[in-house]
Amino acid sequence: MGDMRSLSTQARWFALCAGVLAFWWVRGAYWSVTEELPFSDMADFERIARHLLEGGGFGHTEFFQSFKPPVQPLLGAAVFGVFGLENYLAWRLCQALLIFGGLIWFLVELNRVTGKPWISVVLLWSVALSKASVFWSFKFATEGVAEAFLYMSVAVLLRAFRTRARVDFLLLGVLAALGALHRPNFVGCTVACGLAILCLRRYRIGGLKIRAGRRARWVSAAVFALGGVLAFGPWALRGYQLYGTPLLTNTSGGYTWIFDLGPVTLTEDDGTVVTKSHNELLREAPTHFPNDYEAQRYAFRFFAEWFREDPQRYFDVLLIRARMTLNEHTVYLTKVSRTDLIAEPWNAMLIDKSPLLLLGGLLGLALLCLRESAVLSVLPAAIVSSWFLAILVANTSRYLDPVLPLLLGGNAVLAGYLLQATIRFNARRRGIGQPSGPAATRGAPEES
Repeated sequence: MGDMRSLSTQARWFALCAGVLAFWWVRGAYWSVTEELPFSDMADFERIARHLLEGGGFGHTEFFQSFKPPVQPLLGAAVFGVFGLENYLAWRLCQALLIFGGLIWFLVELNRVTGKPWISVVLLWSVALSKASVFWSFKFATEGVAEAFLYMSVAVLLRAFRTRARVDFLLLGVLAALGALHRPNFVGCTVACGLAILCLRRYRIGGLKIRAGRRARWVSAAVFALGGVLAFGPWALRGYQLYGTPLLTNTSGGYTWIFDLGPVTLTEDDGTVVTKSHNELLREAPTHFPNDYEAQRYAFRFFAEWFREDPQRYFDVLLIRARMTLNEHTVYLTKVSRTDLIAEPWNAMLIDKSPLLLLGGLLGLALLCLRESAVLSVLPAAIVSSWFLAILVANTSRYLDPVLPLLLGGNAVLAGYLLQATIRFNARRRGIGQPSGPAATRGAPEES
């Protein structure tokens, strides 16, 4: 029996080390055969990062002072400040280290919750072989860092529920808020964490039953909110200084709502009917408004009137967006393939989304929280809410990519549970009809 335990432990460590090697080998192989300089949004983030290094601010242009979220340029400025401008390899390595560190932290905490190392191992492999994760690891875009924020936030959440230490809830608030400040639809994860803190009264961690009283939950929620205020505070205060009102996100939101709607119409207060497209509003904003905050509020009025005219039309658009994010593998923010990453047959071993795999992954994560701990309900809640918030605003499949590795990993978790159930079922079947106790030895030949 001891040998079997030893073999099982050795196999787990082998699978874990192989998964780590696969994580870095696949990304290194992809980087070595890919050439692409930042453009579009990525070039905008790089320009702001350079501006920060030169002692400037977060201005996208002289007029658009808060058009882009601040976390990506800040991280870029930190990396380029240490390793040099245009050192994109350094950025890729630092981004991959952030993802890898957050992932390992999450898997360690997950193992403490479940006591089942195989779950952490299969999720490690799912991330290592995820096409979405590998693809975005090359780019100076928000997707890779958003993936890291997801792992780190859930890791701190599991630790906070295990220790009930206020410093952990404070750190969770900071990370969850930074994730939302980095990528606005991450607020789904932020809200899921807050609701878990308030609502989970009894839960299991590593076989122990923990009970959190009302006062403890409200204190933890207050500390979590304080962490969010500490993270959001500087950006909100900057917005107040620029616009006379706290700014909780960036000023591109009003334009994003109409990004894929084509020309939209607004009736002005004086009765004038104006029809504009997304690009026209952006181009004309500097000459029509005192600042980009007022300009984006005006842009949002176009969406509000478009929605009021025919709400059903908006729900039809949501269905189109949902189908696209679930089925579409290509993204517009690239000059290289998102699907053909490395040479065959290795590329065929990487995993990507399909409606069936997305459903299976969601079922696997739901089963994980039902069988192991209610705290893990944050995982499917954060994934679904972030996806839903994304399709509310824009029609682009890339918004789902940061959560894809874990979501697809749910299929491996589901397969593991089904395998365990099958083994137990077969064991029970073999045991049916076999006598036990004294009856099992009746008539058996005696040993000489």
